[in-house]
Amino acid sequence: MSPRKVVVFGITGVQGMSVARALLSDPEQEWAVVGITRDAGSRGSKAAAELGVTLAQGDLDDPASYAPALEGAYGAFINANYWATYRGDNAAEAKATEIKQSSSAVDAALAAGVKHIVYSALESFAPAQELPHFDSKAAVVAHLKKAGAPATPLYTSLYYSNILLGSGPVDFPFPADIVIPAFDAGQVGLWARAALRDPTWIGKDMYAAGDNITAGEMARALSDVVGKPVQARDLSREEFYALDKDGKIDHELWLNYLAIVEGRWKRDVQASREIVPEAWDFKTWAENTPGVKVRFG
Repeated sequence: MSPRKVVVFGITGVQGMSVARALLSDPEQEWAVVGITRDAGSRGSKAAAELGVTLAQGDLDDPASYAPALEGAYGAFINANYWATYRGDNAAEAKATEIKQSSSAVDAALAAGVKHIVYSALESFAPAQELPHFDSKAAVVAHLKKAGAPATPLYTSLYYSNILLGSGPVDFPFPADIVIPAFDAGQVGLWARAALRDPTWIGKDMYAAGDNITAGEMARALSDVVGKPVQARDLSREEFYALDKDGKIDHELWLNYLAIVEGRWKRDVQASREIVPEAWDFKTWAENTPGVKVRFG
């Protein structure tokens, strides 16, 4: 059987590289991975090429630039980066850009006859609250459905690796007993691969999650891993709400945390693990991530 071609948008990002690794190491199916990149000479592009990815020059803002790479493809993994446009005061612009980029990639894939699209998705919590970088992805899911695309929206969770940012304690600015839906973004490719292997996932939602865990539980797990006490920042709900009123936190980031604090962002970890049994929980991720000891040790 000849390899099935999959085009990966965002190949140099954490998710894109994960999808490439998962497909190229698949023991059940041979895949040929084509990665769309603006700069084939970048460090990330070179790393992808070393994995065995065929690079194709393309810009998400110019569908004609990547359309040829989609010809003859069985599948596509689509993920645009809201944060590449977002500058703190332009959420509407960043949202519109991501919707346009991803929807254009969907349309180009459909025009090329791609048989299975996996889209890196997030849900909207409207009207309870706005959250632009979630709302943008929800709008693309709506576009997929309206177009009748053969697609699997793959809903992700908070990255474990977010704890590596900053310094000091496990730095979530809300009560340490709030449950956080999280996963290792470096394993998202395992869920994407499961979807692409099985066409019965077309038209269904898939969720990628590794753990439902509090900041306090993260701190205790990290203490075991690094061999020294690790604390969690533990603000009250009132202190959390005041952060946005006082302008002490980026508003988009605060809205992301608000969805967690209010219990809106939920994941069924057991169901996710039935798809990918090898998915890491938080402690396993910490034990296998050198940056954890650098950050907390």
